[in-house]
Amino acid sequence: MAMKKQAQVIISELEKRGWVLSTYEYPESQPYWWVWAFYVFRKGEKRLVLSFLTDPMWYGPKKVVEKIAATAEEPAGRFEAEAGAVLWFNRGWQERLTGWLKETEERIG
Repeated sequence: MAMKKQAQVIISELEKRGWVLSTYEYPESQPYWWVWAFYVFRKGEKRLVLSFLTDPMWYGPKKVVEKIAATAEEPAGRFEAEAGAVLWFNRGWQERLTGWLKETEERIG
């Protein structure tokens, strides 16, 4: 499944829970080698930032996303992002999605 399709599945599930996608960014600059995209959602006063984290061992023109991290604020770096709720995009990720969404909402408050 292509990354944009995975993102659409996640967006759809968050929207079912009342989250609204407010902004997104696909950073290209060197300090952001570790991320494919940031998606920012809002639900009332709450804020949720999804960071699509790239494979740090991948070398090539196209970024390969290995996992997604959820935090309340945009992380300054990969380690800060990984402190949030993390969902790996490997076999069975869709079966783990509901549990990850629950953990994400519990962390956000």
